[in-house]
Amino acid sequence: SLFLVLKIDPFDNVYRALLDNENGWVRQIFQSLGSSDITAVTAKQAFEYRVLKNLDTRVLRGADGKTALVYTFLDRQTLVVAQSDEALYHIYQVYNTPRSR
Repeated sequence: SLFLVLKIDPFDNVYRALLDNENGWVRQIFQSLGSSDITAVTAKQAFEYRVLKNLDTRVLRGADGKTALVYTFLDRQTLVVAQSDEALYHIYQVYNTPRSR
């Protein structure tokens, strides 16, 4: 499953731009990475809000109703986009695991 972890700044501008053009830039990124799953999702399908294990996410479903893309902000500087709920949640868990010093 493909995923991207992006550092962003400033949050407000990125968040607003992302919502304004969700169906454009996210699809383009994954298509350029060679994801065949995204090419099957039509441009008419839109992202929707969903809570995934207590995470606020935006999800794009394929024709079969399964997650094709999902994204969330881990904090105000980190955006994660993944092709599956499992991948997104795994990244969230790793990101929030305390590091030993």
